[in-house]
Amino acid sequence: VYARKEENGPLVNGNSNVPPLSHFTRPGKLFSGGGGLVSTVPDYLRFAQMLLNGGKIDGQRVLKSETVAAMVSQQTSDDQGSVYWYAPGQFTSVTGWMWGLSIGVRPDSAGEEVPGRPGEVGWSGLANTFFMVNLREKLVAVIMAQYVGPGGNDMSAVFRDSVYAAINDSAD
Repeated sequence: VYARKEENGPLVNGNSNVPPLSHFTRPGKLFSGGGGLVSTVPDYLRFAQMLLNGGKIDGQRVLKSETVAAMVSQQTSDDQGSVYWYAPGQFTSVTGWMWGLSIGVRPDSAGEEVPGRPGEVGWSGLANTFFMVNLREKLVAVIMAQYVGPGGNDMSAVFRDSVYAAINDSAD
């Protein structure tokens, strides 16, 4: 675990606030990308806002704008197929999306059958966690439902549709 020993200091390995037997301090045995990441809704929202801002948050540069541009651009070809996690079609909220760099990207060429709107990037997690950034509409949204069960596969889609419906209603 990396932490700052002093405010605004460099990140250093080791955090005395984490119990030594914590799952987060043990070497990993399953390498699954985002598997096991832990965050809060406010921090995830700030991450999404940082992507929307091209790598900056609160006036501080976190990532180069070129890095963010590469992340949110389609990096895979149609021949490689759309994104999936564990099994194709598992997460209907990103069906038909392609890969950016560590993020799902809704292709500009996608038709209405593909969830989301043009300019949208984001990702779903196992227990109905989902974040989206719409670069064209200047929008970020996060849901952390922590629900797996009947109707759970539709939760991210309902959330996304509700966010866009609220925007459309407020514009009327």
